[in-house]
Amino acid sequence: MLIPGLVSITFRNLTPREIITICKTNRLKAIEWGGDIHVPHGKITQAQDIAKQTQDAGLSVAAYGSYYKCGVSEAEGLPFRTVLETAVALGAPSIRVWTGNQSSAEIDDAQRSKLAEDCYRICDLASNHGIKVALEYHLNTLADTPESTSEFLKDVNHPNLFSLWQPFPDTSAECGLNQIGQLDEWLLNLHVFHWRNDPPKRRALSEGIKPWQAWIEYLKDSPRTHFLLLEFVRNNSSEALAEDAHILHQLCA
Repeated sequence: MLIPGLVSITFRNLTPREIITICKTNRLKAIEWGGDIHVPHGKITQAQDIAKQTQDAGLSVAAYGSYYKCGVSEAEGLPFRTVLETAVALGAPSIRVWTGNQSSAEIDDAQRSKLAEDCYRICDLASNHGIKVALEYHLNTLADTPESTSEFLKDVNHPNLFSLWQPFPDTSAECGLNQIGQLDEWLLNLHVFHWRNDPPKRRALSEGIKPWQAWIEYLKDSPRTHFLLLEFVRNNSSEALAEDAHILHQLCA
């Protein structure tokens, strides 16, 4: 099942209630709430309130975008237990985390082992509450290529660990399909946007409709539920979101 939704940090300047309204207006069904502004770590009452607002609007919580960095955040003062308590209060089915703050080309074996150990620990903690842990597929982290990401997933070897995916700028349909295919057995949600390396970087989703059509068609055969979450709209505008949401609905149909 493919469920269209929104990453809340797309509109950091809007309140949670305004984000819920914009989702309803554009027939989006779910929201990944960000831990940096809309659902701050440790604000349990606020998380419960936003969970209720989301549910009352007929929407689903797709995930908690925690920005927790494996092997890094605990030392920087962000305990995963605080992240987890917030995710539980929010009713999030998964928590998005980062694999450190170095690229796969820069990290050494000792650092990689430290990340894997911390990742296994948080997967265990989250599994006690029925919440999945999902790796952000992102540059300047260990999960910056499908090869490094899948190797790390195998190293951690925890049944509660999954991967997200998003295209880097100018990713071709073939390249994206190859990446998604390599991550398929762990793949959870996708962040949906279209970027180019040449300015302006953020482009209309309609300009990237051909590769996204190929990627979403691949996912339609999946036995799992995938949230397809819009992010990075042009000029952070609601009008641009409306256009991208229209294209996403077409692709999911």
